[in-house]
Amino acid sequence: MGKVKSTAILIDQCESIKAALRVMMPELIHWYCIWHIFTKLPFRLKRVHNHKIAKIEFKSIVLNSITIDEFERKWGEFIENMA
Repeated sequence: MGKVKSTAILIDQCESIKAALRVMMPELIHWYCIWHIFTKLPFRLKRVHNHKIAKIEFKSIVLNSITIDEFERKWGEFIENMA
């Protein structure tokens, strides 16, 4: 890795990788890969009545939220509407 420490890593939601990173590199920030999130979305939404609309709304929230506050507000509304 050279002399510069990594500060972030992109992962695919694998729990074992996440656990290992917490132990080996606790200061590291890890983000989920958007491709993996969108690929797994149909499986995660299969119990939602109209999952096609939910998928469109989910993608809009993830891709169009500018701030964390905006994302959290939209996410809360999404969860409330899907319940």
